[in-house]
Amino acid sequence: MSSQEKGVWIELTVAVAIYATYAVIVLGQVTHSSWATVAYVPLMLGAVAASVVATVVIRTVVAAISPKDAGKRDIRDRQIYRFGEYAGRWAVIAGALGGLVLATLRIEPFWIANEIYVAFFISAVVAGIAKLIGYRRGVPAW
Repeated sequence: MSSQEKGVWIELTVAVAIYATYAVIVLGQVTHSSWATVAYVPLMLGAVAASVVATVVIRTVVAAISPKDAGKRDIRDRQIYRFGEYAGRWAVIAGALGGLVLATLRIEPFWIANEIYVAFFISAVVAGIAKLIGYRRGVPAW
């Protein structure tokens, strides 16, 4: 497995673990109060920061353990990266449009922020899965 593919696994695993943790904590707060009183902002910012830090730290540790091919990218890696990012982009666009619709309907900020966060999460998952498919089956010729 190339270092780039390992990186995709790391990013995907971290994204799922951090979002699941965030969701459990927020849902746990809802059982004690209403949606409007949930302190989601520090949790969301913490989740985003934890995701970035965890990904960087784990990728660095993995690269230190197996430095032979760390950081090496060839044309296939670049094509797979581009393929995955294109596949995941639709979720970001849909999330932005959804956030815009919710804002124009004057929905509470809790729902707008979480809808956008879910869109970024879905984008990361779709992009990661598309990249893994690219590594296993190849990138479709367009």
